[in-house]
Amino acid sequence: MGTGASVEQRFRKPNARRVNLFNILTEIMKETKREEEIPDDHWELLMKALETDEQEEVKQLKEEIEKERASRVAQEKLVEKLKEELKQKEDLQEETEKELRKLKAELKQKDEASNEQPESKLDDQVIEDQKQAADCETIHDAAGKSVAAVRHFLRDAPTAVNKKDENDSRPLHIAARRGCAEVVRFLLEQQADVNARNNFNSTPLDWAASKNRAEETKILLAAKANIMVADNHGRTPLHGAAISGCSDAVQILIEAEQKASFLEAKDKSGQTALGWAKAEGHAKVQVILKDAGARR
Repeated sequence: MGTGASVEQRFRKPNARRVNLFNILTEIMKETKREEEIPDDHWELLMKALETDEQEEVKQLKEEIEKERASRVAQEKLVEKLKEELKQKEDLQEETEKELRKLKAELKQKDEASNEQPESKLDDQVIEDQKQAADCETIHDAAGKSVAAVRHFLRDAPTAVNKKDENDSRPLHIAARRGCAEVVRFLLEQQADVNARNNFNSTPLDWAASKNRAEETKILLAAKANIMVADNHGRTPLHGAAISGCSDAVQILIEAEQKASFLEAKDKSGQTALGWAKAEGHAKVQVILKDAGARR
């Protein structure tokens, strides 16, 4: 700074006012700790004021310097506060990232644990499924054979579970008629439509009951198959079972639905299940129906 001689040297001839001004400046110098903290323009004005004995101007400059010093201190405190807040945020972010990494690791372990089935075992299953389906042209062929064969067709086309054949029959129709209980279960697990109808308006339950497939009939009923649905001839599953003399299926159907309206339901020809049992000469079926309350 262009301050020239020191303050003391510049005021060797003291008088009362000058001593007072000198003391004010000394106080400023003491509080600022070093001359360099006084801005150049303030310093020059102070020197000029002291030389001309302008005490009020010196006091005003002192106040301005004190305001600047207070502002600087406040800014420093604010900076320190912001630094502390930033550090806290960084620490929090680091802790959050650490927790996320931990959760990802745990999820990965769980995912790996849920897929513990060895690849070789999966490969063996694929190979076996291919073998089972080797002589099956369609999923309908597979439905009458085995779960493995059906699984082979569904592996690449899951929606084929409800695929229609030329008669609009689904794989579930075929499995029910052929007596493939495990295939029936598997298809239902894969969201097969339990009440699907073909061109004859027959359901899988119709086909299972008319072939006396007892286990398949129970499985379909447990899956909420509609026991009252009628085909193109107006016949319910009970009609079909009675016509074919399927006593086991008749018994299962009656146990599932014992209402008189079910037993006395007539097809389009006006015939009841008991009427058909009599017409076809199925004595055992007649006994079962009569014991259940059928009268005609």
